[in-house]
Amino acid sequence: MSDLVRTQPRPEFALVREAARGRWGEILPTLSIGERFLSRRHGPCPGCGGTDRFRFDDRDGTGGFICSGGGGSLLAGDGFALLAHVHGWSVAEVLWQVAACLGLEPGGHAQPRPEPEQGKAAIPATVPKRWSERAQAIWDRSVPLAGTQGEAYLLGRRCVLPPPDGDLRFLPAFRSHLPALVARVTDFRTARPMSLHFTPLVGNGRAERRLLAGHAKANGVIRLWPDDAVTLGLGIAEGIETALTLAHAFRPVWATIDCGNLGRLPVLAAVESLVIAEDGDRAGRTASESLTRRWRAAGREVVVIELPDGTDLNDAVQGDAA
Repeated sequence: MSDLVRTQPRPEFALVREAARGRWGEILPTLSIGERFLSRRHGPCPGCGGTDRFRFDDRDGTGGFICSGGGGSLLAGDGFALLAHVHGWSVAEVLWQVAACLGLEPGGHAQPRPEPEQGKAAIPATVPKRWSERAQAIWDRSVPLAGTQGEAYLLGRRCVLPPPDGDLRFLPAFRSHLPALVARVTDFRTARPMSLHFTPLVGNGRAERRLLAGHAKANGVIRLWPDDAVTLGLGIAEGIETALTLAHAFRPVWATIDCGNLGRLPVLAAVESLVIAEDGDRAGRTASESLTRRWRAAGREVVVIELPDGTDLNDAVQGDAA
């Protein structure tokens, strides 16, 4: 164990374990275990390779996994054990890293990050933030969509404009940054702000979408309509434009940013009916299937809008208009 880990107060394991329950889909990618390993299907192990020896099942929200180790010797455990298996970290290093991800450093103060032991994987230099002063300053520079280039872009994409109290606004050009749509990413359950999503605008087109660097996005959603508009039903899609196209037929709508977040959307207590605008690719369909199974198992109505390969709902509408 490194001297830094030995000299720092160790977080309470029981506290960290309970705080991590149900959040391993966010914690593991943050600590360099890619989302592709968390599909709940047999595949290569992020720690010891192979082709189909590993499966992440997240049993009871504990980050559970099973790995044959490549020699028939079964290795299984929770998310803490998975991090140790993949990175070779000690128990103390794993506990420290998970606590840091969750903001549970001892005494409520930021602690120096421990150095890895010789020959072990490097510990990530930073833990993604969940909002920051920088994020708030950017959000404060944004303005409502009405009358802006952002409004013109969305109307050109045949999108429904969201209400002004939703989490999508226009960000004017600033220094070297292009004008952009800016969306606030908030936690699925708590609605606490996490990050910002940008769609830079160039003329009538757009540049590559991006997220605010250094900020978490796992288990986040863009509330295009605010919570008080979500009563009995909700429409969901990965992309902003796809969700706002779905809004022609069904609203309110939210956007999940990517298929990983879509597949993890929890069953929301007030929502009895879910409409999914599914992306026409393997990852999108897999996420939609997972989401559908969980919501139907909870007794909720789910309607899935399926699209041809390589398209989404907005693409389809654009094609019809051509």
